[in-house]
Amino acid sequence: GSTGMFFYQSYLLIDQYTDFEFQVDVEFSFNRKLAFPAVTFCNLNPMKSSALNCSRFDTTCSPDDSNGSSISINGTSSASLRDSGTLFAQQAGEFDFTGEPISSGEYLKYGFHPEDMLIECTWNGMPCNAGNFTVSQNPFYGNCFTINGNAEEPLLTNLAGAGAGLILELFVDPREGIGGDTSTSSGVRMSLHQPGVKPFPEEDGFSLSTGYTPPRRVTSSCLTPMLAEYP
Repeated sequence: GSTGMFFYQSYLLIDQYTDFEFQVDVEFSFNRKLAFPAVTFCNLNPMKSSALNCSRFDTTCSPDDSNGSSISINGTSSASLRDSGTLFAQQAGEFDFTGEPISSGEYLKYGFHPEDMLIECTWNGMPCNAGNFTVSQNPFYGNCFTINGNAEEPLLTNLAGAGAGLILELFVDPREGIGGDTSTSSGVRMSLHQPGVKPFPEEDGFSLSTGYTPPRRVTSSCLTPMLAEYP
């Protein structure tokens, strides 16, 4: 009898151990300050038609007629980035994109810049400008601009409502459309992501058309795993 009771108790202990029961605690808390996400926007039109005049893409003008000038953004010249990255190729209107792949340096030279698009910028009521944005390249949208991208010093907010957070007024300049599939719409592509994380607006972004004021509300969720009860 004692042997049977021993095996029975052993079975109960093993069965309880292998059940791996878990507990989930859900807690709603109020924080006076929250980390604000990084905000990245890109023009849906990746390059300006006026900048492409007499470039290697212009079928009506020889590239030799161009002045060969280059620009510098954030201390990086277009020449130094000419060989970094390859981008889409297609043909549209009077511009031919079917030759050598477009480089990131050419996007710096022929694409939009923050000062081209930024009309007004405020953060919690305080003014911001093009100098608060960093530039990155995207194979679909060309130059993209990020504010609050520094993970070491993220912006914190303790305000909510329509007048708080980041307010942007942007000019997309539809007259600069280069035609074809690259400018089927006029507007911006926007992405909200963690500071310090490379943006992928083509994957996790959303498009905004011109003539609208679409507010975006951000909520924050924090998941903290509990200590494992079982090895």
